[in-house]
Amino acid sequence: MTARYGITFPRLLFAAAAGVVLGAVPVGYVTMVAVAAAQPARLVVVPVMAGLGAVLGRMLARRTRAATRPTMRGHVRTFTAVGALVLPGAAFLGQFDHVFANTAAGSAVGGAFMASGTAGIVVYYRRRRRIARQSARRSTATASMSR
Repeated sequence: MTARYGITFPRLLFAAAAGVVLGAVPVGYVTMVAVAAAQPARLVVVPVMAGLGAVLGRMLARRTRAATRPTMRGHVRTFTAVGALVLPGAAFLGQFDHVFANTAAGSAVGGAFMASGTAGIVVYYRRRRRIARQSARRSTATASMSR
């Protein structure tokens, strides 16, 4: 299998998964608001999940440092903040069926997840293509200067 612009199938799957997760988080937060209206005692879990998300985000930043460090400044802070924001929303995603059972919102969520996964793939593809074109321009500029 050939790789165009440095794009491989596993990377596309990861981009789709990241898109789905980031698309699912707003649904989790909507569910959190609905649960808070019905059962406010269940919101005790939110600070715990935010703390756990920050720790997991920091661990992920450390594991992916070699891949992100040359291109991403402040990656540990970014991963920590994203983890703290994403995990509480993801924790309430499991309550979605109980809160929004038999409504139009329940049937629209699947399409929203698919759209956000597709958006993740498109963003990844465009970014890789832009990087490949910039590196090609740099290499031709360097070659022409060395003559």
